[in-house]
Amino acid sequence: MTLNNFDEFSMLSAGSLAPYVGFTEEEVQKLAEEYHQNFCHLIKRNRDCFSKYPIT
Repeated sequence: MTLNNFDEFSMLSAGSLAPYVGFTEEEVQKLAEEYHQNFCHLIKRNRDCFSKYPIT
C-alpha cells in the first residue's frame, strides 16, 4: 500500500491550516522571557507594547 495523496504542512507554511496552528500570545511571551528576547519585537506590536514589556 502506498500513500499517494499526501500534503505536508509546517508552521511556517501552514496554508489552509494557518488559523489552527502556531503559538498563543501567552506562549510567545513565556518563550521570550525564557530565551531573553524582547516580546514586542517578536509580535511586532505598536509602541504601547514597549511600555508594558520594556526592553531588558
